[in-house]
Amino acid sequence: MMKIFITGASSFLCGELINILKNKHKITVLEHQKRLDGKRMDGINVVRGGLENLPEWEKALSGIDVIIHLAGVTHPKEIDLYRKINTEGTRRLVESAEKHRISQFIFISTSAIGENSGAYGESKKEAEQYLLKSSLAYTILRVGPAYNDNFTGKEGLASLVSRAKKSFILPYLSDQNVKFSPIHRDDVLKAILASINNPKAYFKTYTLNGPESLSNKEIFFRILKRNNTKKLLIPIPTVLARIIFYISSSLFKVGAPDQMQRMLSKKEPLSENVLTDLGVSPRKFLS
Repeated sequence: MMKIFITGASSFLCGELINILKNKHKITVLEHQKRLDGKRMDGINVVRGGLENLPEWEKALSGIDVIIHLAGVTHPKEIDLYRKINTEGTRRLVESAEKHRISQFIFISTSAIGENSGAYGESKKEAEQYLLKSSLAYTILRVGPAYNDNFTGKEGLASLVSRAKKSFILPYLSDQNVKFSPIHRDDVLKAILASINNPKAYFKTYTLNGPESLSNKEIFFRILKRNNTKKLLIPIPTVLARIIFYISSSLFKVGAPDQMQRMLSKKEPLSENVLTDLGVSPRKFLS
């Protein structure tokens, strides 16, 4: 039984991860806001605090074997929060992990981290650098757009599914070069679990995407087919999409300021060694 410290208690991945781990290991969870189900947290040590406030959680790392770092902001209205939480918060966690001689640090990063990926990708990239320069045995998992069977949540693919249900007209990016590789939440969880205490995964960075690169239109087609629904799909040129997004994010504060840039950025494909090192072969999207 290991002692595992998990950040990002309210994240898309954390709830199910806790359910899997809590019967095998001693779990401490960092919760920024009180959102966790009381029954789910039976036997779990809950520490309340934010990554930016070191005194609230630093002592909880004493005796911890593994850190699984899920916490971060993804779609804030204030772009400065990316650096404050994603970058500087991770730096504090890495430095504290070194102080407490943590055996392994598993960092959930993003596949939208390449060139011109926007403020979010830049904040995650900088956070990775702190880990790479540390003395810790790290495993970095760059996760792509994740979904579950019910498409729960308010962002990403869940938002697309919600839009597909409510609206008869669905605009999509006409640029076929803009691709997405959705990955099922269960496949991400398998990769996290397989990384724990796994020497093959030490000092390595993996891109966790689905096995397919799909256009915006192809994703809508599969969602509509799954729901046995017909909608009117309208192609939108990238230039027009940029203008619409700029107006909505700047004037009406709808969406993160860098969301469009993140969407258009080139993503890395699924790492080949995900199967050999972690034993995970992600499923195709809704097929």
